[in-house]
Amino acid sequence: MDKFVILERGIPETLRDPSGFAVKFYTREGNFDLVGNNFPVFFVRDGVKFPDMVHALKPNSKSHIQENWRILDFFSHHPESLHH
Repeated sequence: MDKFVILERGIPETLRDPSGFAVKFYTREGNFDLVGNNFPVFFVRDGVKFPDMVHALKPNSKSHIQENWRILDFFSHHPESLHH
C-alpha cells in the first residue's frame, strides 16, 4: 500500500515525499514519543506546526496542483523554517 504525505499517486519517482515513523515508550517516569522522517532537512522544529506545513505543501484537492500562495503563506508566518 502506498502512503503519501504531500504528493499523490502517479507522481514521478524523482519527486521526494517524506516518510516517517513514530515510536512511543511507556516508562515509569512517563511516556516518551520519538518521531522521525527521511528528509535530510526539515522545515519545522515544533511538532504543532507540522499539520500546517503539510496543508501548505499538499496540492489542491480539486485541481491536483500545488498552490504557491499557500507555501509562501506558511513560510512567511514561520520564517525560522527558511534557514536551517
